[in-house]
Amino acid sequence: MDGNKAEIKSNLQIHHYQIGDHVLVHWRDGMYYLGNVRKVNKRDRSCLVEFEDASIHSARYHHLHPELSKEACKTCHGEVSEVPNLIVICDNCDQGYHQKCHIPQVSDSLLKPDIQWICRYCIFGSAMKAGGALKHGPKARALQVLKSELPYEISTLRWDKSHLTNSECLYCYCGGPGLWFNRMVQCCRCSQWFHEACLQCLDGPLLLGDRYCIFTCSVCRKGLESYVKLPIDMEDYVHLSLYNLTRNSKHRYFDIENSIIPFMDNNKQYVKLDKKYLDVPLTSLVRLVYEILKKHLHDKYCMDKSAKRYKSWGLRMLIPPLPTSKEYEAHYPPIKFTDHKALKATMKTRKSNPKMRIMPKRLCSERTLLENNEDLADKGNLSQGGQLSKKVKRQLNHENKIVDNNRPLKRKRKGCRLSSSNTSDMATFYQKRVNNSVEYIMAKEVNKKGRRLHSYKKCTVSARRITCDGEVQYLFHW
Repeated sequence: MDGNKAEIKSNLQIHHYQIGDHVLVHWRDGMYYLGNVRKVNKRDRSCLVEFEDASIHSARYHHLHPELSKEACKTCHGEVSEVPNLIVICDNCDQGYHQKCHIPQVSDSLLKPDIQWICRYCIFGSAMKAGGALKHGPKARALQVLKSELPYEISTLRWDKSHLTNSECLYCYCGGPGLWFNRMVQCCRCSQWFHEACLQCLDGPLLLGDRYCIFTCSVCRKGLESYVKLPIDMEDYVHLSLYNLTRNSKHRYFDIENSIIPFMDNNKQYVKLDKKYLDVPLTSLVRLVYEILKKHLHDKYCMDKSAKRYKSWGLRMLIPPLPTSKEYEAHYPPIKFTDHKALKATMKTRKSNPKMRIMPKRLCSERTLLENNEDLADKGNLSQGGQLSKKVKRQLNHENKIVDNNRPLKRKRKGCRLSSSNTSDMATFYQKRVNNSVEYIMAKEVNKKGRRLHSYKKCTVSARRITCDGEVQYLFHW
């Protein structure tokens, strides 16, 4: 069957989407949604799709399912129907598939006119539900047969270091997109992620980022899937509740009595919490949550300073809690989560300020910058004896006024007066001063237009030197 998947992939033709086409979009939660194509990006092989709720999102080609004619195969878009690879029409959606293109392959016994045949997409679309797929009935049995095989080759997927996402955006039995924290579980054998809506072993909905379980998929077990909940302590449950509240809303801080406690009380049946915490009175639960938040104030949680003291709390980093039990560590490798929101904010800052790309982290509190005006010497702005010309002096005086009008550039120091003609001694003197500073960054030009600093905050000139090559350099602290 692996050879068949490779053959289908090599013969696959890209559908030419057009603006206004009606498509079914396979979304991140595993469900299918109807939408209209608003923009086509042939370079990235994706489309902007407008859904029925007027929201617009991007979707890749292989997650879109257009409405084709009955004579064309929905997988390869071919219209040739010959034995032993005939085009079979689905009795539910009236879409055609080649016998070998459909996964699993359609046997000849299903080609009889009195036998009803439903395609893979219709079975998944009708059996998948929020909180878990159907467990009983003919649709549930048909879904279980389809879950015995994945519609892609899992060994060819390219994963990140933590095995959270792959570049092909192929997950679960359905082969749709997904987000590891958005109600998905990871198989302890193949490490693939599966949607909540496609699982038939759940007793209730999953929480965002809930990893307190051990799951084995149907492909690895070659039968029914397995799902075992792991116990969670109260500290991790508070962390998980704050994570869900942050993901589900645009706020960062949440009130304990109005947001955190109600969420914990409404979702405690979906986690394996210790029995002693199930019937805790409300006043005792509020006091317990207060103590947990205060205990981890400086490592996990942060407090809203604008609100009443110890009233509103939030997460320092948007990462879910991880189980620390030996049972979990025996089945899953360690994972280093990344705060995705903080990462996006950092990338936005770096794009707006290119100088931040080369700045070390330890210079965040005290930034230093050494301006190297080597182009002044290249243009012959130095006179004989290392003296600056009048034009350059006027330019430097203009820069110094921009830096700080209230502070003089030169500070009188006893015993530090050097002859301006002796450029080598002056260069040695200022080189020692620069080397004794905490850190500095060389930049040939701070800004070509007017030589102004990027930041107009108050700053001081700590050093000035003229090197042996005639270069004038300044060390600014701000």
